Amino acid sequence: MVVFKSERLPLFTDVPTLIEAGEDFAYYMQWAVVGIPGMSDDALAYHTALFDQVYRLPEWQKYKTDKSLFGDYLAGENLKDDWPIRRDRHETISESVRGHQVGSFGSRGFYRCALQKL
Repeated sequence: MVVFKSERLPLFTDVPTLIEAGEDFAYYMQWAVVGIPGMSDDALAYHTALFDQVYRLPEWQKYKTDKSLFGDYLAGENLKDDWPIRRDRHETISESVRGHQVGSFGSRGFYRCALQKL
């Protein structure tokens, strides 16, 4: 078992990173809320402000810490600029596991396959 981030998780300090296991690679899952095509500027501004406010709540920050969740709040152009980076990383993972039996779609099958390559 390995952690795909560049540093060990506070919740699982005994689990090494993929880098520590000899692979120069880290992966950060992207979670995003994306508005519908044609969304009005007012709706965009409202929801952007809402998610910014929720992200900054002490309760959300505590939840992130308690669950060893990482990530910064990105919106607008910053989020759009980040998408190609995440897409390219995901493509690197997909390329590395092509031809291997994944078993079933979903994280368990994917990670089993990816870890077999180590």
